[in-house]
Amino acid sequence: MKKTILQISLIVFLFSCGDKGIEGFVGEKIIITAKKTEEKTDLDYTWILIEQPDGSLLNSSDLNPQTDKNKMNFTPDYSGNYSIDVVVSQYGDEISSQSFLFNIIDTEKTLVQNEDFSAEKSKNDKEKWLEEDLNQEELDEEYDEEYDEEYDEEYDEEYDEEYDEEYDEE
Repeated sequence: MKKTILQISLIVFLFSCGDKGIEGFVGEKIIITAKKTEEKTDLDYTWILIEQPDGSLLNSSDLNPQTDKNKMNFTPDYSGNYSIDVVVSQYGDEISSQSFLFNIIDTEKTLVQNEDFSAEKSKNDKEKWLEEDLNQEELDEEYDEEYDEEYDEEYDEEYDEEYDEEYDEE
């Protein structure tokens, strides 16, 4: 089950991109590749953590450049939005910069929220069923009372007519 969730998470991560950035998951490593500039050599890449959610303990030293310096990885520790910039320079002169936005989701919290939602929905469905049943019982009682009153009135009228006829015959 956990392996399936991780595979789905990886697929979603690889193919999702939106206004809030690339989606990722708390505790899963993310690899970023900066675009190389004009086939220049001796390039330096400086990775900077610009924005992170409240509660995250990451800082720029947690961004791990790989041997191919235009790649970096990090592991988000908290759900929310992250922004990371890379400054590409040569001999101390900035050539370009790139920004990467991430929307990080805590899968455990999401699963718990989904379970809570399912439990709440099930409870609400049971309550609705009970309310519907009670409402139907109330309607049945009202109908029975109305029917009984009508029947009593009809019976009284019939009885009165029969009594009157018998009395008249005597």
